[in-house]
Amino acid sequence: MSCTILSESGTGSGSLTTSFARAVAPTGHVHTFDFHEQRAASAREDFERTGISTLVTVGVRDIQGE
Repeated sequence: MSCTILSESGTGSGSLTTSFARAVAPTGHVHTFDFHEQRAASAREDFERTGISTLVTVGVRDIQGE
């Protein structure tokens, strides 16, 4: 069994993250980061509501500053 892991910077609305999650399901995982805490929290809620939260980890991180 293979497992695909994707990393995304700039979660935003989470629409691209959702597409990634569907593409790697059922065995893959998407790690996504946003620098804005409220946006990350909103995306987490959306992923839970749409049933893909087990496929996605949302972090808060400023990838440009690091």
